[in-house]
Amino acid sequence: MSYLIQQLWLCLVIAAALGAIFGWWLKSLFSKDDDQIIEKEWRDKYERLENERDSLQRELASSSSEAPAMKVVKEAESVLKPEPEPEPEPEPEPEPEPEPGHYDVEEVEGIGEVYGKLLREMGITTTQELVENCFDMDGQIKVAEKVGIEDFVVYKWASMCDLMRVSGVRGRLAELFVYARIDTTQDLANQNSQRLYELLETSNQEKSFVQNVPNTAALEKMINQAKDLEVIIKK
Repeated sequence: MSYLIQQLWLCLVIAAALGAIFGWWLKSLFSKDDDQIIEKEWRDKYERLENERDSLQRELASSSSEAPAMKVVKEAESVLKPEPEPEPEPEPEPEPEPEPGHYDVEEVEGIGEVYGKLLREMGITTTQELVENCFDMDGQIKVAEKVGIEDFVVYKWASMCDLMRVSGVRGRLAELFVYARIDTTQDLANQNSQRLYELLETSNQEKSFVQNVPNTAALEKMINQAKDLEVIIKK
């Protein structure tokens, strides 16, 4: 009986041992599969992270290499591309040339600002108005007294104003005519262009009124124009 019990106990022990061994084998089998699954998941995540890292590195390398290149290109374009030229400002329209004989009274040689102001106070503002107010001795004396100057100076002013009614005669050229004893448009109208040229040339050599004396063709035009003008100062 005791032998039978011993045999049963031995069988139980062997069965328990076999169960334990089988259970351990099953556990190790399944745990190995789990470890492989977990390992595969982590390996996939690691590979994905590496791929993302490589992609980011390529993007950074591309942007860092393109930035200087783009900078160089833009600088080259700024140098090669000409800057647009500013639109030129419209030139001011020139003031219309006054008609011969209607110049400011200050343009007469010898008048200037001081006498010009006194003449303007008398209502004489242009060369035409001066010759109209001084065409005779009475007018010349009146203006001379108002301005405070000798009447022969006023006569000289009036003579130059009369000659300035001819186109092309102004300033120092009018003074040259008077110096050469051509005092009025009537005197000018009676001249011969060649003899007048010689007279003006000689007079200009004495005092250098103008740089160049008008040639005979220009003087001929002046003479013809003077013939058509109304006589204001009579001699």
